[in-house]
Amino acid sequence: MQYLNECPLCSNPELELVHRPNNLQNPEARGEVPAEWGRSDYSFCSRCGLISARQRQDPGSVADFYDEFKRLERRHYVTYPLPEKYIENQTVLANGLFEASAARTKHLEEPVVLNLRSECGIVLERFRRGLATEQVYALDHFETNCRYATEDLHLPHVAVLMPGTPNIPESWPPRYDLVLANHMLTHALDLRRCMEILKALLKPGGMLLCYNEIDHAKMLLRHGVYKRGLNSFHTQLFSPKSFENLFRVCGLELVHLRSIPGIQWAVPYHSMIVIATAGAPPSGLIGDHESYRDTFKDWERRRESSRRSIVSRAKRGLKSLLQRATPSS
Repeated sequence: MQYLNECPLCSNPELELVHRPNNLQNPEARGEVPAEWGRSDYSFCSRCGLISARQRQDPGSVADFYDEFKRLERRHYVTYPLPEKYIENQTVLANGLFEASAARTKHLEEPVVLNLRSECGIVLERFRRGLATEQVYALDHFETNCRYATEDLHLPHVAVLMPGTPNIPESWPPRYDLVLANHMLTHALDLRRCMEILKALLKPGGMLLCYNEIDHAKMLLRHGVYKRGLNSFHTQLFSPKSFENLFRVCGLELVHLRSIPGIQWAVPYHSMIVIATAGAPPSGLIGDHESYRDTFKDWERRRESSRRSIVSRAKRGLKSLLQRATPSS
């Protein structure tokens, strides 16, 4: 494991601890998270507004980390044929994503499109049809998703996405008119490096469209969310402001940022869609992040209060049970 001494977004060394290691359970997992994967301080950066995990897997253990991720979360799409509900939800997401971005992408003529973490390929298929292009390329971690994209959707270029740095096959184009990045940044172990790679994949004037990045500024307002602890595989907890700061620092011009209620896209959380273009020089950070920090602390207090309440009720219940079981003299 590696321990970060500075903010992974803006390199600020002055971080405020806002969440102690919980070593509980991944809220989406069906089993205990091993201590070496699940324990981390989370710190708040007042300069850029990012909340991030201090402990992270080192590059040499990334493959094992993702194997553990797959084992714990037991995603329903690891079987083939894929579940019908999953296909339905992906279709809802694909239509919503294309419609939300159409005004910014409709000028592209037969673009070369790359989809990172493409899941089963339905999102990329929607862009293939909508943009009238056959130059589409899909990478995903799960072989069942790749099989569906190849055999059911007949996408022409599909490959397995390896953990860590995106592995673009040598026979594929090195740069793209449009890169669709699905939930890449919340999980990134090296945030700035991940952004550098995404930026390098763009042609001059190319567009980066990030989606399924959780808006934690809204997510943490929900009652009971993450009540068993933070998702141990989420190394960055973004707000819209900190997400914008990431693009500013990395020299990408933000042209669209929108937070969408999950019910509209068949996902269980507020999801941010961000569109940016290459070529902008790095710019200054936007500030005023105290409300996001306060939202996080309110969530922490609610969770701790709920945990104490559950423990107290369990103790009272056990005491009552023992009293009933003890014969009266």
